[in-house]
Amino acid sequence: ERAEAAGPQLSDRAPNRSLVNRLRSQEEIADGWQRLESRFGQEAIKKARSIAGMVGSANSQKSAELIAAAMAAQGDDAVEDAAREVKKLRKQNPHRNVRYMLGIVRASQGK
Repeated sequence: ERAEAAGPQLSDRAPNRSLVNRLRSQEEIADGWQRLESRFGQEAIKKARSIAGMVGSANSQKSAELIAAAMAAQGDDAVEDAAREVKKLRKQNPHRNVRYMLGIVRASQGK
């Protein structure tokens, strides 16, 4: 026979809870891209999606928005240079993401 462990029992714990993001419809996704294109321009969003694709986020509207805003503020060349630097990193590297890339842009503008 096994001796019972002292203290709280496993059965007394609250169950784990997971929340799942809801799926957006194709219309909602298209509307999101349309809003970004009307805000930044079709060419800017196309370029931002291409740059986001370099780090694996081509379909992320948030990434495209952040990149388009950075291109408007700091210029296309600075963002493209940072994207090329981040693209050199291995795909498994946690620094290969849009926010790190934009950090490089901000740091380069501070020099």
